[in-house]
Amino acid sequence: MVARFSANSAQEKFCADCDVLCLRKNDWDRHILTHKHFGNTLVARFSATTITYNCDKCKKVYKSRKGLWGHSKKCMTNAANAVETNIISELRRENQEFKTILLDLVKNNNELQKQIVDVSKNIHINTNNVNNTINNNNTFNLNFFLNEHCKDAMNISDFINTIDLKFSDLENIGQIGYVDGLSKLIIGKLEKMDVYKRPLHCSDIKRETIYVKDENIWEKETELNPKLRKTIQQLSFKHIQLASKWSEEHPECKNTDSKMNDIYMSIIKQTTGGDGILSMNEDKIIKRISKEVVVEKV
Repeated sequence: MVARFSANSAQEKFCADCDVLCLRKNDWDRHILTHKHFGNTLVARFSATTITYNCDKCKKVYKSRKGLWGHSKKCMTNAANAVETNIISELRRENQEFKTILLDLVKNNNELQKQIVDVSKNIHINTNNVNNTINNNNTFNLNFFLNEHCKDAMNISDFINTIDLKFSDLENIGQIGYVDGLSKLIIGKLEKMDVYKRPLHCSDIKRETIYVKDENIWEKETELNPKLRKTIQQLSFKHIQLASKWSEEHPECKNTDSKMNDIYMSIIKQTTGGDGILSMNEDKIIKRISKEVVVEKV
């Protein structure tokens, strides 16, 4: 993670996140390794990517409370819904007479039904072939799969607690990066689980349609995949907590001229999102996970 600072000279650097002025490069190098700086920059980065404000009427998303407030005064969704409701009610009243006529036709159609039954008795059908055709044409019932076959699946909130991290995992993410490191851990854990015990499944890889079990209920994720995204962020935070212990076990990492310092700085950068925009990196992880949990529609 790159800190936000301003420089008044070749040596002076000002950290905007911590409100600290460093007169020399060595002071700056020590400052960026402090827990205060690490926490301030992490909060600023996660806050910028996760807070949104939604309109309860039309579901539009705004980045600020002020933007949502200005929109809410103009939103006419409720009025439009009221008009639509009145129109539907009127149509229902007008259709009542037509429905009555249809019911009369059905009641008076006994003779035609009797003729159809008589014709059906004279048709010889190969029952086995019919059954095979029906079985082959049955559409996959996703709800039955989730609520019956996967009724004992783990909740997504419990799944993250089953991932135990080691220093080697931390060092690995520092080497291969945020996206590759977290993807490997999550996918590896899912692959070791029974398919029916997994906390998530993908029903459409093209559209990345994901179903997640949370609080013992299977639900379809919305477009932003908030539950899976939260799981990724929780795993990232577990890495961050472990990084603090790692630095205590490797005190030489505080020496800015040491190789351990390079490793530590890489770990810090990758555990907090790596290169690029954090939300886009999370999208890449979600795409990789989706490919590994596709439901086989048999």
